[in-house]
Amino acid sequence: LLEVQSGKGRYSKALRQNHVGQQWFVTEPCPEVLQGLTFPIHGREGAWQQLPYADDSFDAVFGVDSLSQSIYLVGALRELSLIHI
Repeated sequence: LLEVQSGKGRYSKALRQNHVGQQWFVTEPCPEVLQGLTFPIHGREGAWQQLPYADDSFDAVFGVDSLSQSIYLVGALRELSLIHI
C-alpha cells in the first residue's frame, strides 16, 4: 500500500494497525519530513507526478487531500495508473 504526499505518514500509521502483514510505503516531496518515519513504514522522496516506484508495484495507492494540490493533475493521474496493479 502506498500513501502519496503523506506528510508524516499519519494516515498510514493509523491504517496499518488494522492491516497487519501489509507492507506500507509513503512518498513525500520534502525529505526532512520523511526522517520522522519509523519502520515498518518505508518512505521515499517523491510526488504525484514522479513516483519513485516501478510499474504495477502496488495493490492500492491513496492520498488524503494531496491530489488536489497537484500542479499537473493529468500527469499525476497517469503516473498513478502506472504503479497501481
